[in-house]
Amino acid sequence: MARTALEDLHFHDIRAKALTDAKREAGRDYAQALAGHASGEMTEAYVRARDTQIVRPLGGIVEIAGNCRKTDPE
Repeated sequence: MARTALEDLHFHDIRAKALTDAKREAGRDYAQALAGHASGEMTEAYVRARDTQIVRPLGGIVEIAGNCRKTDPE
């Protein structure tokens, strides 16, 4: 099997990512059912450490060679 730069990646990391996304989109009860957990606390243990804020890029701003400039004229 080929090696990657991701040395510490495990199946549970992928599962936790899926549960985090499920909770964000449909709520904890859905994530809990998806995981098959008997309690919401177990689901929270998977989700809590991985739940981050999604940030959207600024529209119309690009960085070229370290200089930011607006791309759409006003």
